[in-house]
Amino acid sequence: MTSPLPAFRLASVLARSARLAAAGGLSLGLLACAGGPPSAPEEAPAPLPAVQGSRNASYESELRQRAQTQTQQRRLADAAVSWELLTVLRPEVDEYRERLADVRRHIELAVAEHARRAQQFQRRGELDRAASQHLAVLALKPDDEVAADALRAIERERNRRNYLGKYSRITLAKRLGSSPFMVAQPDDALTASPGRRSGAVR
Repeated sequence: MTSPLPAFRLASVLARSARLAAAGGLSLGLLACAGGPPSAPEEAPAPLPAVQGSRNASYESELRQRAQTQTQQRRLADAAVSWELLTVLRPEVDEYRERLADVRRHIELAVAEHARRAQQFQRRGELDRAASQHLAVLALKPDDEVAADALRAIERERNRRNYLGKYSRITLAKRLGSSPFMVAQPDDALTASPGRRSGAVR
């Protein structure tokens, strides 16, 4: 089906949708373990206008149902794309712009909460949990440079820790006069069978 949306606006919205889809594989599990974003608005929104008089009534109805479902399921990033498509389709409908603004506001609240948790985890040295929160931010806002930079910093810190840990094992092994990869062997006298031990005593 050919979309009735203006091409220049459609390309921008679909590009954003593609970035969200790329982040979506991460977001499903990460948002669950991270506690999820703040709840979507619970107050009853203003009723939406009828679509019977719309030139693209069928497409609009399908898109509107999708946007409402995504909002109810707290899939805020997906909902924002759907509401934005509706504002492009029917720019004269104030209710679509209001729904889009409301979803974007909740996205900003969720991003701020995930960023706050990430900073807490990072200060405690819990890099994996901090990374999960930053990834949750990117699932909501794929172009968030702060979260992307924080993830790169976490990866550098992980590499530093791994390097220092490996260096410490090698240093300890040198001091003990053994290879860092050598598995300690039990003493023969302790592992020998009773007959062998008695023979050794005689």
